[in-house]
Amino acid sequence: LFGGDGEFTKLLQSKLSQLKRSATFHIIDSSISSLDRARELLKEYEKVFVHPPRYIQSNKKVFQGVPEPPKFVTAIGGICNEVVSRQEAIGITQCVYEEMAKGGIFLVTGRTGVLLNTEDFSRIGFRVRQKTIPENVIYFNSPYQLYVLEK
Repeated sequence: LFGGDGEFTKLLQSKLSQLKRSATFHIIDSSISSLDRARELLKEYEKVFVHPPRYIQSNKKVFQGVPEPPKFVTAIGGICNEVVSRQEAIGITQCVYEEMAKGGIFLVTGRTGVLLNTEDFSRIGFRVRQKTIPENVIYFNSPYQLYVLEK
């Protein structure tokens, strides 16, 4: 989600190929220019699907066009204070939780503050497996927060 220009997907693809593993990726974002860059960057990969631009909303199915519940979801910069409101972040995260595979992992991070905290994620149903040290926020170190959440 908020897949942007495909750089992170390309990095994951290269790591998986080194491990002799494969995965199917779906990039969902609202930015036409970012999605165009992702299409160009990832055109050589068979299992990468760049979806048409769409604003990710808290009251609609998040993974429209994805054939099965995702096992690994990233929101890099997507549920942060310069992208959506807190209420939208809660709604989007609830949709992710409801739609993803049991045991799936949701990675949340950003260059601006993530709008939800451990309590919020736990209330939604996620188990917080890992998070960054709060010092990152105090010293303006990127990423400001990093959450690894499990359904």
